[in-house]
Amino acid sequence: MNINFADITGQTIPFDAANDTIYVDGFSAAHLSFSSNGADLTIYLGGQWATLLATDFAALGATSFSFENGSIADFGTAADDVVIGSEEADRLDLSRGGADQVDAGFGTDLIVVGAALSADDEIRGGPSRYEWSYEEDVLVVSGAYDSPVALAATTVTGVEKFFFESGTSIDLALADETVGTTGLGHLLLDGSALGQSDRLQIDGSAVSSGWITALGALDPTSLSVPSWETILMVVMAKIRSSAATATIR
Repeated sequence: MNINFADITGQTIPFDAANDTIYVDGFSAAHLSFSSNGADLTIYLGGQWATLLATDFAALGATSFSFENGSIADFGTAADDVVIGSEEADRLDLSRGGADQVDAGFGTDLIVVGAALSADDEIRGGPSRYEWSYEEDVLVVSGAYDSPVALAATTVTGVEKFFFESGTSIDLALADETVGTTGLGHLLLDGSALGQSDRLQIDGSAVSSGWITALGALDPTSLSVPSWETILMVVMAKIRSSAATATIR
């Protein structure tokens, strides 16, 4: 059954994940977010919401949403997925695991890896649509990583921002290509949502191209960078790409 999102906003409705599709006009898939409420799932778009009764996030699939502008909401599988984005702002979810290959295409895409990011992934954010425009692809990381993650040259390329959700704990080593392939040669590491018990350890020692900006409450004693290239502020550190490590917590 096709369900128009505009008709269900502010409501709680039954939803059959195997057969129902929510049609959305006026928003892109990248604007889509979720929260679980017991056995129900609430979806959010542009400040509006609707709750799906007896629906688990894991039940969502490729046909759960249809966006009028052609953007894609893809929820992946636990297998090794190959995901091709559209020319609009997509939401591509790789959090179910696997060694995934993603070509996000044009648009300001949201790529959700959760606690499943590994060196075996190949995540390619797309270029800007026009030479005069800037489209920022965002990689969303969450959860506790038991082992350090060292990005290979092909693991994440062309992605301009990493956003670390509350509850994240990760030791992350960047490859030179992680920064050098971004649209402006600049990577933003956004740890502003992290709490006191969270941990983000960044190793940029392999990076020789571009710039890294880290957002969060920084502990200067754990920030190791060449002093002549370091600018420290209360909530921001702009780090030349030869930085060794930065801890955000």
